[in-house]
Amino acid sequence: MSNLRLKKREVIPEEDVEAPLIFPPKRDAAASPAASPMSVKASNGRTNNPALLVRLVLRKVLDQLSGDEDSGDITTLGGILALLKDIVIGIICGTLIMSTIIFLDHRNVIHLQSAHNYRNMAITILSDPDTREEVQEASGLIFLRSEDYERKVIEIKSVPTKVKDAEEKKKKVIADLEVIKKERDTMKPGYDELVKHPSLGLERYCGDCNWQGGTNCNARKDYLMSTYNLKEIKAKIEMMKSLPQCVKKD
Repeated sequence: MSNLRLKKREVIPEEDVEAPLIFPPKRDAAASPAASPMSVKASNGRTNNPALLVRLVLRKVLDQLSGDEDSGDITTLGGILALLKDIVIGIICGTLIMSTIIFLDHRNVIHLQSAHNYRNMAITILSDPDTREEVQEASGLIFLRSEDYERKVIEIKSVPTKVKDAEEKKKKVIADLEVIKKERDTMKPGYDELVKHPSLGLERYCGDCNWQGGTNCNARKDYLMSTYNLKEIKAKIEMMKSLPQCVKKD
């Protein structure tokens, strides 16, 4: 124990400036007592304690939420930001709590008359056509009854089948049109020859001739075709028979 004691610093008189200074000897690391296993274990426990880490993290989060030193004074920027942060957090927490209570009440987990009243009031408001239209326009959604929704789902599921049937009908119509076109091309020479036959006299028809009151024969022909559902050749022949002014003069 005498080796571990520190010698006191000797007081040197002011007159003896050449007297050597005596400093306390340095402490030998080998002479110091070794750290006990319990102390090492305790130090390791303080650094690797999960509960301590969780507590430190929670304290850090609370410090962030509590704001800066100026958060108590709303006249400063820090106070205003802290106030806005508290308001936003309060609104979010209140909305989550109310939504949870209403959901649990809807599932009959709990029974709160106020939640029933709130839900009935919301249903009543949404039942109003004007309010529902405004909500649908603002949200971009459409509110439907369950039976209407199911009917539309069935209709949407049947669309591929309807499209397939329409494509098959389209192909069939196109094939029929091709057949009709070929028949028309085959009959066209005989038709043109028949129209130009002298016995009909269609080459003598005068469409630009004046019929009555400033109306020409073509206008009269169009009227007969639309009113009496006549074909063009028959309308011309009938006009040439009954209206001599629609026949070209030789």
